[in-house]
Amino acid sequence: FRKDSHKQKRRPNTFPLVKEILGDWEKLRSNKTKGEEKVALVGQILRKAKGRIAELASLHAASRVVQSCLKFGTKEHRELIIAELKPKILELSQNQYGH
Repeated sequence: FRKDSHKQKRRPNTFPLVKEILGDWEKLRSNKTKGEEKVALVGQILRKAKGRIAELASLHAASRVVQSCLKFGTKEHRELIIAELKPKILELSQNQYGH
């Protein structure tokens, strides 16, 4: 609880989104989740994170979510992610989590 409280104070606008999409990510990365359900989860995550994907890619836990969306998403999902990341590519390349 304390750890979350600290993160919430540091990033009050981002913390609720990250916490919400991490729940979806847990389902997405599970081996028990079937292919079409994974695609639906990627779509759900991308709707929630629209316009903030580059910001999420630069955060420790959320960068894993973006990676999983690239891995399990459709071609259209990947294109959407790349379109949002492209303007921030230099910043992300210099960020320790923006691989």
